[in-house]
Amino acid sequence: MKVRGHSIICELLKNRLSDYLDLIRNLILTNTLNKTVLILKPAIVPVIPKNTGRLEKKFLVFSPFSFIIEANTSIDERHDIEDIILSGTYGERLRCFEVAEDVWIEGKKLLTTGERSVECLGGGPIAELVRRLGLTCNDGSSVVIVDEYSTVNDYEEKLLNRKHIVNALGLSDTVVSEITGRLNYFWSTHPLLYGLPNNLEIKVKLVTLSQFRKVSLIGRPLLFIEEEPLIIELTHNNSVVFLGFNDYLMELVLRAILYVL
Repeated sequence: MKVRGHSIICELLKNRLSDYLDLIRNLILTNTLNKTVLILKPAIVPVIPKNTGRLEKKFLVFSPFSFIIEANTSIDERHDIEDIILSGTYGERLRCFEVAEDVWIEGKKLLTTGERSVECLGGGPIAELVRRLGLTCNDGSSVVIVDEYSTVNDYEEKLLNRKHIVNALGLSDTVVSEITGRLNYFWSTHPLLYGLPNNLEIKVKLVTLSQFRKVSLIGRPLLFIEEEPLIIELTHNNSVVFLGFNDYLMELVLRAILYVL
């Protein structure tokens, strides 16, 4: 997508999950849904340092989930948004620049659906993270969060064609095992995986992909633990299936929420 010159681009350095949660919550609550773009792939952007009095253009690389306040927002609105987001505890680690000229990036609106709500099935970790972002759970929303559901067959028959994020541990008829192993992946620029260390050893509760008839056919594994798929993307609607879960993966859950919504 095209980003116009004079937009404001920001990146949170050395971010912790709690800091990035607070930042995104502030963006959502400042009515910026149609004014803020999230970068999805690493992007080289021509920028001018802000508040330095210098107009020297530089080309900097911005990581996925850096954000842009678009130039079609009024100057006063942009300053108001900046004041709000910089007021967070993470403010000193947020670097912002003015985009020097029009540039093309791979990105998306902060919430492409334009909604501040999702449909929540169950009250597990994904739904809890949704609420921490300042979103609400409402029936009939276009994106479904599946923390608990009846059976794998019901999920694949009723929800597979809706945009969703699912925690497979919450499906009632799955067989769950515990596995310790090393994470590995092959698509390092994917928004969910960028910057994730390869060969990190973790322990997770896991549902094997073989328990899913349709997902195993149409899903694309993104992240593995040893040879077992751990996170699956459904490319026909950019939905995400977590076959395993633990606290370490919560950052990837946050990325998935922003990616799917």
